[in-house]
Amino acid sequence: KEWFDEFLRWNPSEYGGIDELIVFQREVWLPDLFVENTAQDYKELGNDAMLIAVSHKGRIFWEPGIVTETSCAVNIGRYPFDSQSCDIRYLTWMHTNRTLTVDPEFDSIDLAATLPNGEWDIARTEALPYSYPSTYKQGTSHTGVKFFVHLRRKRTFYILNTIIPVVMLSLLNVLVFILPADCGERMALAVTVLLSFTVYLGIISDVMPKTSESLSLLGKYLLYIPL
Repeated sequence: KEWFDEFLRWNPSEYGGIDELIVFQREVWLPDLFVENTAQDYKELGNDAMLIAVSHKGRIFWEPGIVTETSCAVNIGRYPFDSQSCDIRYLTWMHTNRTLTVDPEFDSIDLAATLPNGEWDIARTEALPYSYPSTYKQGTSHTGVKFFVHLRRKRTFYILNTIIPVVMLSLLNVLVFILPADCGERMALAVTVLLSFTVYLGIISDVMPKTSESLSLLGKYLLYIPL
């Protein structure tokens, strides 16, 4: 984040050629930004121990850090071949667009500092302007940035540990009708396959996100196959 502060300008020739200062962020004015859709307590970005760069032209360069959790609606209808889209919304707390406007510098998120994840891949990202109507100044709005992160689930683990065993159990279920009616093992095979489907249904229910808004096709299949 960067902006210009006309009160923090100076002539380097009058101060020994110093053209830039590194100071604590608490010593300069900062925009009152916070994560709107946080799942934790509301708090401003950064802390008093973080530093900020000030150039002699009044240019402020600020790279705040924050660790936060946000809420995200998920659709598990195609689990485990699903993709999810989550957003992180940064918004001004009290300043409205009459005094402060916040816009994204780029149209995507820089992922250079991200670490690989064993469950998800980041397919793409977006950074869009965001605003919310002010509740105390009619006709104005609080401005900010909405970051979208589009995630795609890695499928190898689920194919090896869920899909392939379910397919094999489905084939075994068909063998029940191939065995002779007077065969004593027919009932034992049918009960074994039914119990196996029940076990896998429990395993999948444990690893899937807990939501009633959507139901996985795989979960439906395991639920109806015994019928």
